[in-house]
Amino acid sequence: MIKLLKIEWYKIASYKTFWVIFVLHFVLLGIVSTTMEKIMGSIASSKGDGPNPATLIVDAIPIFNFPSIYHNLAYIFSWFAFFLAILVIILVCNEFKYRTLRQNIIDGLSKWEVIFAKEFIIVTMSVISCMALLVTSLLLGSGDNMLWGIEGIAAYFLGLLLYLNFAFFIAIALKNSGLSIGVLIIYSIVENVISTRIPEYISQYFPINLMSEILPNPMSRLMGSEAILDLSIVNVALVIVYVVIFLFSSHFLLQRGHAG
Repeated sequence: MIKLLKIEWYKIASYKTFWVIFVLHFVLLGIVSTTMEKIMGSIASSKGDGPNPATLIVDAIPIFNFPSIYHNLAYIFSWFAFFLAILVIILVCNEFKYRTLRQNIIDGLSKWEVIFAKEFIIVTMSVISCMALLVTSLLLGSGDNMLWGIEGIAAYFLGLLLYLNFAFFIAIALKNSGLSIGVLIIYSIVENVISTRIPEYISQYFPINLMSEILPNPMSRLMGSEAILDLSIVNVALVIVYVVIFLFSSHFLLQRGHAG
């Protein structure tokens, strides 16, 4: 395992594009979160000036109050998961582009070790993003019960893990960064269209919809809908099943001579 980590670190340590996108991801999260906090604070302080739709939103959804802040910020963070998916795709596709994956296998790494090395990167990025979510929530949150609602971070982690592994599988299958990113975007659109044409009890188990089931849009409360984190055993099990399917499918492709 230490050998795998050293190999992966060697690949990304001097890769400027990776670090630029990775840092930009967190910078944008910080800017968006603090900007929204200031806007909400300004709206809340202007309540005495008379009723308006903005104050109704603040009253209905106290975005930066504990315990709801974890859910609210987790949903905002999920908007930027695409940046991390791009990183996964670039890292995987570079293995084919520069033939480092084939060289690693020639040097004695098994195909499962190659996959586990990338999975470690995926899990690490997910954990770092969750830590950023926790710190941001604690810094911007107000009120008591600071640890209530912290399951929102778990919901974010599961959704991110599912999404990044899906991106990983697409990259293994297509071996081209631009094409893989395009397919990831198109799939999200196509799944949404298909979901409107089939029963919800089926569509809710599609990968992107499953992410929304686990971490729903908190703003839907304004329309009278429920927006409750769903960390049920079924949903957690489905995320695990999807991840396993993506990993075994990736291994199958590598076994079939898909190593570039």
